[in-house]
Amino acid sequence: MQKDEFSDVCTCETCLLDIASYSLNRLPTGYVASHQGEILIRIREFETQLKVDAISTITEAIKTVSQNPRH
Repeated sequence: MQKDEFSDVCTCETCLLDIASYSLNRLPTGYVASHQGEILIRIREFETQLKVDAISTITEAIKTVSQNPRH
């Protein structure tokens, strides 16, 4: 992905909220009910994959919203 790839993306409030909503609805939840140490271990194990998944999902959201703006 190049820096200029998203330079013309609309940043109005509606589009930004649509991008956020699209992304959050497609990323897995991360709620865990366990001891703090277990949570930290799980976070470390999955941190890299979560970042990759988040970037991929947000990129998809930007492209989708840009092609179908609601404003």
